[in-house]
Amino acid sequence: MSTFSRKTFPVAVILTIAGSFLPWQRNGDFISYWTYGVQIYPSMEDNGGLLIVLLTSLVILLFFLPSNFIEKTAACNIFVGLLLVFISTFHIGKLLIIRSNAIGVVGLPTIQIGLIMVFMGSILFLLSAVSNLKLQNNRLH
Repeated sequence: MSTFSRKTFPVAVILTIAGSFLPWQRNGDFISYWTYGVQIYPSMEDNGGLLIVLLTSLVILLFFLPSNFIEKTAACNIFVGLLLVFISTFHIGKLLIIRSNAIGVVGLPTIQIGLIMVFMGSILFLLSAVSNLKLQNNRLH
């Protein structure tokens, strides 16, 4: 694992998992309500955050497995990293579409810190996976 990956991987894990449980969207003005990626209290509700938590745990498992366990571990990490980036971009795009459809409505939906953290963490996962692939390719040549 490269030094860049060793430094960014824990940050990416914290950002994506914590961001999945933080608010993703705020609707309303005077009486507002929050949408979470995974809401635990008062009732269990999933708005896309559970898939992100599961994919993040898969990336953690792939990073700490020995390289001879799966032949192309770096390629699997890149695939899961791209999947995380796609999912977080999908949720941001969905929020922007909802926001553009509600023009002129008081209390437009706004993006919150949780979705931003998930997006930044998935980008860091992808960058650390690409740096690991480059390191493995340099070792082979």
